Amino acid sequence: MLSQRMRCLSFLVAFLGLATSVSAQNVSSGRITGTITDETGLALPGVTVTATSPALLLPQILAVSGDRGEYQFVDVPPGTYGVTYELPGFASLVREGIRITARFEARVNVTLGLSTLTETITVSGESPLVDIANTRGGASVSKDLLASTPNNLNYQDLYLHVSGVQVQGPPLTGQSGSGPMGAQARPKTYGHSGVRSFYTIEGIGAEPNEAPDLASVDEVNVQTFGTTAEIGQPGVSSQLIVKSGGNQFTGRYTERFMHSRLQSSNIDAALEAQGIREGNSIRYNNQFTADLGGPIVEDRAWFYVAFHDLRNERNHPAYSSGRGPDGVYGTADDIPGVLPGTTNNQTAKVTYQANTNHKLIGFWTRASAVDDGAGASRFTPEESTWRQLQPGYQGKAEWQGVFSNDLYAHAMYAETQIRGDRAVQPSSRLIPNRFDRESGFQTGGSFHPNIGYRAPRRRIANGSVNYFPRGSYAGSHEIVAGYALMWGVFDTAFPAQPNGNYRLVYDNVGGLSGRPVEFHAHDFPVAGASNQNLFVGYVSDSWRPSDRMTVNLGLRFERNDTYVGAQVKEQGQFGTAGSFPRVDVGTWNAFAPRLGVAYDLSGNGKTVLKATYGIYNHDWGYSFAHTYNQNNVSTISYLWNDPDGNDDYTPGEVDLDPNGADFLNATGASNNVINPDLELTRTHEVSVSLEQELAGAFSVRALYLYKRVAGDIATVNILRPPEVYNQVLTRRDPGPDGLLDTGDDGGLVNVYDYDPAFRGSDFVGNQITNSDLDHTFQNVEFMLNRRQTGRWHATTSFLLTKNHRFGAASPFGGGLVRQSPNDDYFPLDETWDYAYRLAAAYQLPADVNFGILYQAYRGQGGQRTYRFGRVDPDGGPSLPSSGSVNLRVEPFGERRENLRHIMNFRFGKAFEAGPGRLGVELDILNAFNENMSWGIFGFNGVTYASGPSFGFVTNIVAPRAVRLGMTYEF
Repeated sequence: MLSQRMRCLSFLVAFLGLATSVSAQNVSSGRITGTITDETGLALPGVTVTATSPALLLPQILAVSGDRGEYQFVDVPPGTYGVTYELPGFASLVREGIRITARFEARVNVTLGLSTLTETITVSGESPLVDIANTRGGASVSKDLLASTPNNLNYQDLYLHVSGVQVQGPPLTGQSGSGPMGAQARPKTYGHSGVRSFYTIEGIGAEPNEAPDLASVDEVNVQTFGTTAEIGQPGVSSQLIVKSGGNQFTGRYTERFMHSRLQSSNIDAALEAQGIREGNSIRYNNQFTADLGGPIVEDRAWFYVAFHDLRNERNHPAYSSGRGPDGVYGTADDIPGVLPGTTNNQTAKVTYQANTNHKLIGFWTRASAVDDGAGASRFTPEESTWRQLQPGYQGKAEWQGVFSNDLYAHAMYAETQIRGDRAVQPSSRLIPNRFDRESGFQTGGSFHPNIGYRAPRRRIANGSVNYFPRGSYAGSHEIVAGYALMWGVFDTAFPAQPNGNYRLVYDNVGGLSGRPVEFHAHDFPVAGASNQNLFVGYVSDSWRPSDRMTVNLGLRFERNDTYVGAQVKEQGQFGTAGSFPRVDVGTWNAFAPRLGVAYDLSGNGKTVLKATYGIYNHDWGYSFAHTYNQNNVSTISYLWNDPDGNDDYTPGEVDLDPNGADFLNATGASNNVINPDLELTRTHEVSVSLEQELAGAFSVRALYLYKRVAGDIATVNILRPPEVYNQVLTRRDPGPDGLLDTGDDGGLVNVYDYDPAFRGSDFVGNQITNSDLDHTFQNVEFMLNRRQTGRWHATTSFLLTKNHRFGAASPFGGGLVRQSPNDDYFPLDETWDYAYRLAAAYQLPADVNFGILYQAYRGQGGQRTYRFGRVDPDGGPSLPSSGSVNLRVEPFGERRENLRHIMNFRFGKAFEAGPGRLGVELDILNAFNENMSWGIFGFNGVTYASGPSFGFVTNIVAPRAVRLGMTYEF
């Protein structure tokens, strides 16, 4: 009784005093479990079980089987293990070659035979391939897997090893800098791309646009569906596990190099006809990585340090650094632009085993990316880009403790920050921004709303406890309880800009191009902060009612608390100044249940049927409260026709009264209305899968996965409800070329504008609202995997997705929440998508390694849009209230680009070199020199806006390139 009370007290004390985002047993480690019986099938209690591996800080770890013959090692770092089973009167048994990856549970059941002699039986090569207990989907990608395939050491290529995940951007071949990293922010996971992916480095939350050093990673665990209660958001959850060192000194030094002389050109006649002479190609790329790990004290303390430096220059399709002799952008004589970028990382980790039961870990990493041409495109020349510096860091202090065979605990305190510093290009600091809607070009200094800096930072204190209750409670249980506390601050500072804090907008009016139509202003300077705190508690039970069935139950509670402290805003050239009180934006409390069932159909762990159901609450993101900060940037739009003809804004020629005749629209906190009924968006997810272990180290999985996204959010102006859009104007659709009376003209279109009585700032009240239209995604996937055995390994998968989504079908939104009848035009995407990928490596004769990465996706779908201007070119009535109205004029999917597919090859050879090994490698990237368009962030790689730029390619894949590499390791 006393022992039981002490266990309960230890559990309570550990739970109340802990701190980490997810339990160590559930994030960076796997487990070995099983049941021990005699030859008659009876359970054997009291068996001493010993696990050994170079991955362990201690020489070995011990466990003793319980009354049901069950044993478990629940905090097992990734690696290869040997397990010994010993009981007096029985022959000892050794199982070798048991491979453990993060979150993988190797169920190893053994039978001990009677023996009167000291006898040991060794069994090797029988490591489980199918996890019969865990019901979450995803994959673990090891450092060896990354080293054997031709990748760019970024998230984009990492996900080629994970089925169901597709980054929304072209392959980042040799690219660096902060801009390209943003392509990884919202990967599409089984059809859905509406949430920011969740990343941790050593259990510390990180932003998806950071650039971690994947060369320092021991393994990356990626979860994609069916996650348990410790994971919050749906979609991709990636945990990076950094190397720890070891009892022997090891180091690895790698140099990789690319140059334009080692690449082809994939610009064909069709692209040249658009004025593209260079694609998304590389001028040069140089990447150096170095690491060192080893013992501080053998079997007691290890260290690991790493350094990474990446530098490059790249091209972008039709990107210009200046006008050519004709003085006009977008023509053949434009001066080609170059985009330089750098990324560097420093990493340090110390692991200390205080005694058998307690481990301490210290970790720190810093990443810094520099992009000298952020925002570049074929329509944004160098003068309108911005310089971006993006430093960030993560650091933690962590404790892991073992109270008994039945009670494990974990605690961590961490801090993380990323800062984005943006600056207008020096050459255009004094030149106002000019944007031509007809051509899509902008010139002059950047009009980015965040010129200055944004700096989200967080303090994290989380914890978890794993408890294995003894006794017969309808089977065995593993109860996990934990919590996560996060205090977040979002700082911004956007100073007044010398180029005037405004944008001049031009368009085609009455058949005349380049006519001034609008004036947009930022209310710089602003310097504000907002807060978002997140409090999470969760409990789960991995219940095994029988040796063939596991039921994973979980319940998660989340509390989002967001507010803006008292602020003081300085007066700028536009906008207002003032002192503003604290704003309590809102507090949201939500539960998220999870259920997973795994059943071993064959009884031998080789055929498993799994099913999951879960609800996932979407997080607001670090900048949500800033939407209501009066000391945040606002953008105000006015009518403008340049009455003095000087092609610039002159004070007095625009009525700046927010309720005056020239006012069009305003976005910012002063016009944002808090919605007291706003709810968190939720994803409902159901999956059914069948996993089968085959001969020859193969395993196969068939999966059906259904997602329903309910309560997605959109911003609407509640002071102009749909019924006030009663001004109906019939216009002619000019077709793709944007010109009337040509062969491609469309039909008549009704354009809806709002009643002039609702003009002015008094009728702008932007509110974030939940939609009553659900997105759904149905997925069928087949995956075949061959674990590394002998000379080769491979993973391949095919995914078919049926989309049913609103609003996101077009870059400018609309249709998710109805603002006006204009949103009723073609708001729905009901297309099919498919994706295939293959990652494999083979050891050729003479120890030559050959690796391939192949990816193929259906061409991106889209739809044509047209912006109807204020003036009707047919001489009909002008829009009475709006400056223009942008409409979808055909169904989504009416436009479809070509199949997107890329093949990469790697050849590598290692030689003995003194105390270590010297390796050389040759990568052939985009081996078949494809040149298909490839979009990003929901935009296609081709513009579908009617007008002179219709059909213009904006992004294509990088051409075939050779990368050379050399590695020395010991």
